Amino acid sequence: MAIVFGVVCALLVALIHDCEAIKCFECNSANNSACLDLHVQKMNAIVPVVECGNSLPNVLSKQFFCRKITQTILYPDHTPEVRVTRSCGWIKHKRECYKADNKDHLETVCQCFGDMCNGSSIRCYECNSMNNSMCLEPAQYDLDTLMKFMPVVNCGEGVLATGSHGFFCRKIVQTIFHKGYEPDVRVTRSCGWIRHHRDCYKADNEDHLETVCQCFSDGCNAGPRIAYTLALMILAVVMTVF
Repeated sequence: MAIVFGVVCALLVALIHDCEAIKCFECNSANNSACLDLHVQKMNAIVPVVECGNSLPNVLSKQFFCRKITQTILYPDHTPEVRVTRSCGWIKHKRECYKADNKDHLETVCQCFGDMCNGSSIRCYECNSMNNSMCLEPAQYDLDTLMKFMPVVNCGEGVLATGSHGFFCRKIVQTIFHKGYEPDVRVTRSCGWIRHHRDCYKADNEDHLETVCQCFSDGCNAGPRIAYTLALMILAVVMTVF
């Protein structure tokens, strides 16, 4: 009996240690612009990494995870401001990403459960059906084919990384009207950074109808089945690196 009790205690101690041991990036773009969207390797040198059990020693729950909060702060008289906070979390939500909008700001909260997982930028499919027909219905193709012919980009790298962006994935469907022949449907998938208060909305014009949808997890702008498979692949790569 004593041996069983000892084993149970050892397992509990190990479990608590694992929960406390997760490490997360901790920053706020209001006072550290590096917090906005940079690749993990660059952020390592600029943004502090904390061990959640030490950073939040008085929190009753020890089920720590990493969290990233992206806020689009609305002002009545000038352009909205994007603010990103990365930190440890301890009250888990049922969804990996969820919205918590208010009158004066839009807010997206994402949680993850591996060391420094709140440091990476979102990855989105980037294509235009005008020059890539696979962009119309990517769910018709297997993931290997998609990876070869429909690129996934890290929104925090390259040209987009020069601005103050809280990135998400976006899909735009346009019905373009032509005089004398049938309308043309065009689909664009890309990174986005100015959030709308609706997940999908219409932006119609005289010469075309437009529906814009935004989402907040890796590869989500190609559909849920593809996004889930891509997320598993990315997780496998991250676990190998760290």
